Amino acid sequence: MKLLYLGTAAAEAYPALFCNCQNCRDARAEGGRSLRSRSQALVNGRLLIDYPCDTYLHMLRAGLDLTQVRDCLVTHIHPDHWYPADLLNLQPGFSHPGEDYPGLTVYGSEDVAASAAALLEPVRRVTFRTVAPF
Repeated sequence: MKLLYLGTAAAEAYPALFCNCQNCRDARAEGGRSLRSRSQALVNGRLLIDYPCDTYLHMLRAGLDLTQVRDCLVTHIHPDHWYPADLLNLQPGFSHPGEDYPGLTVYGSEDVAASAAALLEPVRRVTFRTVAPF
């Protein structure tokens, strides 16, 4: 199994947007690995764990082809783990993933599905599967 950490910070990321503590100032000055984005991981190039607003940044940093990702497990509904607005880009006219692209299946709680149902209703390339804990 290949596990790629794409982001390892909390909701505010690191350094935090409006923080001027010594740690955040040091991280900004150091740059590179000291700059941490919101939590996300990729398993075997096919399964995303969480879909934060930093997914675009993660794609660029890691050189990912998101058309190879088939599934996404959303751990919970907090916005640093679930940012469904970016999935609007799967609509025809916004992206061209190829004729054989099967779409993305999102797995999550009923809250996850409900939070994006109206927003993503026109996006035929996203399917939801409700899962229960354990």
